[in-house]
Order: sequence, then structure tokens, then C-alpha cells
Amino acid sequence: MEERKAKCVYYGKIKPKRSYANDECNYICYGKDYCECVVDSSDNLPFFEEQKDKEFDKFYCGCHGWV
Repeated sequence: MEERKAKCVYYGKIKPKRSYANDECNYICYGKDYCECVVDSSDNLPFFEEQKDKEFDKFYCGCHGWV
């Protein structure tokens, strides 16, 4: 079975300037200005969607906050 990766739906986009949102990412882009989250695909990722017809699956890392 091929190992797949999932990208955050906000990958490559600037994160909001709200002070709390920049630190709510639970993955790679924690504390960074842009989302850089690419992780191993898993049904346990928040809002995970498998996209077999695309290079990457998608999920949400929390980079724009959870509220």
C-alpha cells in the first residue's frame, strides 16, 4: 500500500494575525506565519478527507484557530 500524505487546507497561506490563531496549530506550522503542514494521512486527523484522485489528502491543522 502506498503511503499517502495530507496537506492542511490552508497550506501555503498566511495565517491570521489574531494572536491566538498562530499558536493553535497542533502540527508543523505552530508559531509560523504561513501554514506548512504536510503529515502522514490518517483518519484521526481533524476534518480528514481522503482524495485518491489527487496527490495529497486534506485535513485541518488548526492554524486559523478552532473557534
